[in-house]
Amino acid sequence: MEIDKAIGLIEAHGVFHGDHYSFNSDEFVQWCQEDTHQTLSLEQANHELAPFCIRVGYAEPVRSWRYYLT
Repeated sequence: MEIDKAIGLIEAHGVFHGDHYSFNSDEFVQWCQEDTHQTLSLEQANHELAPFCIRVGYAEPVRSWRYYLT
């Protein structure tokens, strides 16, 4: 998935906290399916999110993420 599309999903559905959005990889997988009709596994979602989101905590395989506004 292109980063711009992923960020669009996060901004549309994530919980906004002033300087960042919070969400988890299971939610991201659902958003991909519902909005773009693209099927991702949790592993794929985690791989796609890692370059531009910050992982929070140590849960597996559903990881919590933050996307900070730049």
